[in-house]
Amino acid sequence: MTINFGRMARGLAGGGMLSLGAWLVVPPLLNTISIDAVVNARIVVLRSPIEGKVEQGVAPVGAEVMAGQKMVTILNDRQDASFSGELKTERESLTRRISALDEQSAALNAMLADLDARASAYRNSTRIRASGRLNEAEAGLKGVQAQAEEAASRVRRHRMLAEKGFIATARVEESEAAHRLAAAEVDRHKSEVARMRDELRSIDGNVFLGDGQNDVPYSRQRMDEVRLRLQEIAARRDEYATRVEAIDRQITVETDRLRYQASFTQPSPISGVVWRSFVTPGTDVVIGTELMEVLDCSNLFLDVSLAERHFDSIRPGNVAEVRLIGSDDVVEGVVKSVRGAASVTDDRHLAARLPGRKDRELQVIITLPKTVGTNAANFCQVGRSAKVVFQSRQADKPQEVAHVTH
Repeated sequence: MTINFGRMARGLAGGGMLSLGAWLVVPPLLNTISIDAVVNARIVVLRSPIEGKVEQGVAPVGAEVMAGQKMVTILNDRQDASFSGELKTERESLTRRISALDEQSAALNAMLADLDARASAYRNSTRIRASGRLNEAEAGLKGVQAQAEEAASRVRRHRMLAEKGFIATARVEESEAAHRLAAAEVDRHKSEVARMRDELRSIDGNVFLGDGQNDVPYSRQRMDEVRLRLQEIAARRDEYATRVEAIDRQITVETDRLRYQASFTQPSPISGVVWRSFVTPGTDVVIGTELMEVLDCSNLFLDVSLAERHFDSIRPGNVAEVRLIGSDDVVEGVVKSVRGAASVTDDRHLAARLPGRKDRELQVIITLPKTVGTNAANFCQVGRSAKVVFQSRQADKPQEVAHVTH
């Protein structure tokens, strides 16, 4: 039997070409493949809370940082302390006014004490005089009462004598008239005694009654005026003191504000890598100026673009094979979310962006294993392109989605 080696070689070559064609053509037909994918992560933007100038010691781009680590220091030597000065000036003015009011209050209190002493002396002397007049009135009352009793006895004697005819009736009438005069004098003295007692009670109540006198002496009137003045001073002093307390609180707040704005050291809010820096030592900044961006390597994900016709074949929880361009290693990622082509997304806080995402292309987010972003020196692989293969056999077998926070 003759073996035709040429025909065998041609057969083997043809079979190899068919196998190669099947290897190249069949996987894309059975699986969904995308080369429009990029490793991505979120960034945290650090902004200046004060205005000033950037000092030395700015964390360089690419530096690995830990949460709380010093990133940049800003010194503000152009603070406006005029408001604090105005507050202190107003406080000093109010303090001087309070001191002046205290001096006025002390002088008025001294005057009040002097007036009270004078009023007490006047009351005591007036009471002594009134008591003397009362004693005189009571003595006079006793005298006229004795005279009235004597006149009454004379009337009785004259009536007895007149009945016996020893004296004329005219003498009886004279004695009766004298008795009536004596009785009237007793009534007048009783009224005088009662009036003097009322006057004493009024004096004890600091009310002075008499001819040519007011109900209250001048010293007492002045004391009332001084007390009113003291009340006005106390009210004004309380107003000034309340304002001083409010100013002290404002000065404390303003001092703290100036101290806070004098310098500020920005710490890193997360552990990661300095992605971009917008300032250098000596840069002037204002409030809100972007200082730098820190890359969060703790939650890497793959941003993938696919034709929208694959929307129903890719579901959250599916496993995808990921190979970074330039690497032979294949890792497994898990589909976290699928967004339609018309979805509006905010990628301002993402580190990377797919170049030229086309219309009618859906977006697939794939969670990557922690081993992908362990090297901070290459920015945790962020921005690197990748090839993704979605196994078509998973289309009807959705898996449980792992909870990963971006």
